[in-house]
Amino acid sequence: MSNIHLVITTPKHFASPKKEEVEEYNDCMDLAIEMYQGKFKSVAVRLPDKSLVYPDHFYHGKSPYWAKGKMYAKVGNLKFIRLAEND
Repeated sequence: MSNIHLVITTPKHFASPKKEEVEEYNDCMDLAIEMYQGKFKSVAVRLPDKSLVYPDHFYHGKSPYWAKGKMYAKVGNLKFIRLAEND
């Protein structure tokens, strides 16, 4: 079992969708399928040096160890970065 599977299937880890949130649920499922199939590409964000990057990680608050020294684009309270070197 992968760590992702463990996180997703942990009881009460995520809220169940409400009946009135059918459209949002379907959107999330479509996105999950695209990601699983490797078809999803994130929206480009502009870094402080004016370059465009397709982020593959985000965080908020203090930078985690894996984000140290990386440029980020801030949207609201989230900071988006790209760790992968290729693409």
